[in-house]
Amino acid sequence: MCCRRGQSETVGIVLLVGVVVVLVFGIGVVFIAEWQAEADDTKRVHVASDVTATSVILEHEGGDNLVAGDVLVILRGESEERATLADGSFTQERGTDDTRFASGDRWNGTHGVTGDPVRLLVIHEPSDVTRFGPARKYPCFGG
Repeated sequence: MCCRRGQSETVGIVLLVGVVVVLVFGIGVVFIAEWQAEADDTKRVHVASDVTATSVILEHEGGDNLVAGDVLVILRGESEERATLADGSFTQERGTDDTRFASGDRWNGTHGVTGDPVRLLVIHEPSDVTRFGPARKYPCFGG
């Protein structure tokens, strides 16, 4: 009668493994939830664009609505030009609120960039999203 106990070693191991699994699962859920909350802050927008020798056209084809002043447009060729939708370089051709860049909106701006190719970047500054879709390259316009 020297070794009478209420549980065996197997039951103790199973309970210990169960506690470890529950703790790892709980920590994983908290970590993933926190990571997902940070990822949801990123603005997602589909922007169609066209660049001619003197103009830039941007169309919001879906996604989040943005403040027009937060949308930075960069054209790079032999020189570089930067402008936001709200600084007077662009005019809203289609849409109802010229302080927002919303689905269905169309904005037109002018530029003086030359070179081959001309690259267009559209950046949402507050969320630090460097571009919506790939940087677009446009052929030389004779400048």
